[in-house]
Amino acid sequence: MDTPETQAPPMPVTRQKRMPRKEVTRQTLAEVRTESAKIISSALKMRFIDGWSYGQISRALNVTEDKLVRWLAPFKVIMENPDQVREFKKYEANILDGVRFMLVKGMVEQLSDDKRRKSMDFSRLSWGYATLYDKARLERGESTSNVMSLSDLVRAAHAEPVDAEVVEPDPPKEAA
Repeated sequence: MDTPETQAPPMPVTRQKRMPRKEVTRQTLAEVRTESAKIISSALKMRFIDGWSYGQISRALNVTEDKLVRWLAPFKVIMENPDQVREFKKYEANILDGVRFMLVKGMVEQLSDDKRRKSMDFSRLSWGYATLYDKARLERGESTSNVMSLSDLVRAAHAEPVDAEVVEPDPPKEAA
């Protein structure tokens, strides 16, 4: 039998810090989203590439058919009409220009009406215009800032050699 002198010292009790409920929920949701994304990705491939029916996919992935239809609905337009999506992509910058035109037209109409002008949120409208302008330029591969102007200046400066004499500075004068 162990006596108090021969007993091993008690092990220190370490408490594992409990994660706040909010953090646990956030982490769980992230895991669910990741798992759902994998299932949706598989279902998209099965449905639109392999040509499976919703019933076949439902049984293969162990997901109800109703849930599967709901999950895939947002992708249906894209996956079933790839030519339409390609056409949109081809003219996206022009479409953005058209939306920007409609925005400017609406701004002008609001500015010309005294009642509507007072309630107009000009900052939101101008922010929308600026965003659409930048996105259209990005779609065209154009700059959204003045970086290109600066780059043009640097290229022009390097294009033609400069004939200039290098002037050495005068040596420092010694104190008298």
